[in-house]
Amino acid sequence: MAKNKGVYVTSTSKRSFVKAISWEIISFIITLIAIFIVYGDLEMSLKFTLALTAIKIIFLYFHERIWKKTSWGKIYAKKNSRI
Repeated sequence: MAKNKGVYVTSTSKRSFVKAISWEIISFIITLIAIFIVYGDLEMSLKFTLALTAIKIIFLYFHERIWKKTSWGKIYAKKNSRI
């Protein structure tokens, strides 16, 4: 369990970037397999997947940063709470 360092713990932009990369690795594999199943061409599937992954990483990063600034759905703990 993480130490309680205050009332609200936020995430850094570096954390958002690493989350985007880790998700895109999973997404890359799924996309590559799906495109290969449809077209049967590994080289074309790889090129398309690489381009799509680069675009999605950029959009996911900004999406994560926008949601970080949105207060909807966040729970704030009282000081010295065990949440």
